[in-house]
Amino acid sequence: MDTQGNLGVIRPVDHLCIVREFRRYLQDVRVKREADVASDHYLRVTRLKLKLKKS
Repeated sequence: MDTQGNLGVIRPVDHLCIVREFRRYLQDVRVKREADVASDHYLRVTRLKLKLKKS
């Protein structure tokens, strides 16, 4: 947990690990708090926009 300044606002701090080559394709990351995963972390849904090459 992280506290923001003197306001006493507490917010969870979690990080998303992504390979550097895919970082530019990252569009959106959302947290799903309602998912029951029996952990102190939350489920994240990530949207990537990939361009596929024809072979």
